[in-house]
Amino acid sequence: IAATSEDLIISDAITGTKASWLKASLARVGLDPDNLGESAARDYSGGGSVKRWKDVWAAGQGVGSIRSIESVSTIVDTIEHEYHAATERFNQITSHK
Repeated sequence: IAATSEDLIISDAITGTKASWLKASLARVGLDPDNLGESAARDYSGGGSVKRWKDVWAAGQGVGSIRSIESVSTIVDTIEHEYHAATERFNQITSHK
């Protein structure tokens, strides 16, 4: 909720594949976000002392758009409402041609 795109670092030092990682989660497990080192060998097994996707968190470019914790039903209702509104706008635009 508190993270923004400024809180991300793109690195392949965690899994061997470039990904956007939350700097705070890297620091929590003792990694220096500004000095992660070389690319890791490609490994998606999640083994080792640092549990990727549990201890180290990835996030996308929309990370700053989340402002609160909401129930799944609220999120689904919002998506449904936005879908219907977008469909209505599309129908209005295309019906004039």
